[in-house]
Amino acid sequence: MQTRELLFYSILGVSFLLSFFVIGFILYLPNFIKFILIFLSGVFAYFAYFSFKFDYITLALLSQKSKKIKTGGQRYWFSPTGDVLVTKIGNTFYASVFLRLHYYSSYTEKTDEEKVEFVRLWERAIGSSEQPINFSSIVVYINREAYISAINEKLLKAQSEYEEAKQKEAKGEEIERLRGEVAMWKNILDHIKATPSRNQLSVVIVTQKGENEEAAIANAKTVSSNLALNLSAILGVEVTQLNQHEIEACIEAEKIMPSSEVVLK
Repeated sequence: MQTRELLFYSILGVSFLLSFFVIGFILYLPNFIKFILIFLSGVFAYFAYFSFKFDYITLALLSQKSKKIKTGGQRYWFSPTGDVLVTKIGNTFYASVFLRLHYYSSYTEKTDEEKVEFVRLWERAIGSSEQPINFSSIVVYINREAYISAINEKLLKAQSEYEEAKQKEAKGEEIERLRGEVAMWKNILDHIKATPSRNQLSVVIVTQKGENEEAAIANAKTVSSNLALNLSAILGVEVTQLNQHEIEACIEAEKIMPSSEVVLK
């Protein structure tokens, strides 16, 4: 039974239970209790209809609360190390590793000759893998407000301690230490404010299968490790493996418009 139908029948069942309870004890319940139970029965019946009719909304909301991405009956979970996504289809396990390509120059900044050479290298990079791979370019938005607020608090605290030390005519070493601390937090704050709120990720996804979870993960890591070496050598870029937090950022859009079910452990 799919999640949509299970949710519908569960909520509808609660509505029926409340109705049967009122009918069974109609002679013994006070009128206001009957009214409340009948009202709740109606509310659950309406919500059952709403959850079935607009499942793309209710399932998405429930997915966010439970840290799951729901749809299509497919289920993914993270490996114990948190850097591999695993799923099971039938009796076969599939594991996916996410690699990031670190570019330090823009394609638009290259000359015509460099653009031609760049495309040629990409053709070599794609052809270097005998296994199917997925290349994606993802823009991730970073919320800097929490970091800025936390640094501001530390900066204000350091400035307060620095001014208090000067008023109390503390030792020169203590004043210099506090002055250095104030300068440090100011530099960190300026650096965070100067950091772009958007970050573009060039990601390569490698998926391999196995008879069990461990075999699938081992196969995916072996293939991705070899691919990372080839991409680094051919493209001349740094290639690193994404961790769980970075993978979650890549699939953040699926939490709003889900196309699969991901369990975030």
